[in-house]
Formats: sequence, C-alpha cells, structure tokens
Amino acid sequence: EPALRSLVDSIGEKFSSAFDRIGCAGEVKIAEHDDYDKWAIDILVKFRDAEKLQLLTADRQSGGASFHVRLCVSRSNVLRRNDR
Repeated sequence: EPALRSLVDSIGEKFSSAFDRIGCAGEVKIAEHDDYDKWAIDILVKFRDAEKLQLLTADRQSGGASFHVRLCVSRSNVLRRNDR
C-alpha cells in the first residue's frame, strides 16, 4: 500500500503540473474502498476557470479538439526544450 500511494502521488504531481502548463487543472488520486480489490485510480480534471474538478469519464472530457491541440503543442514545447 505505501508503494502504491507513493507511485500515485508521483504520477499525480506530474499530471497536475502538465495540466497547469496548459491552463487547466488536474489531479490523480486513489479511490479507496473497504475491499482493497475495489480500489481505483480517479483522474479529476478542470478545463475552464469557472468549473470545479470533476472525475474524468467517457462522458466528461475537454469538449473538443482545441484541448488536444493545446496538449500536443505543450508537449512539443517541452520536448524541444529537453533536446537543447
């Protein structure tokens, strides 16, 4: 359990940082349950300032290609900086 928490915390920090760079908010956390086999990973996202963090589902997404383009451009910029 401690190793899982550490891993999810590390992923969550990187995910939040990546979303922050593109003007959004994101969080990754463990959804605990009394039965360990039912534990899950929740991904929460916020694409607009007026929104609250919401669970990312098949129905809850950014709302279109503009987010995908921003994410790709952001990723591209990071890769270019790392190549220098």
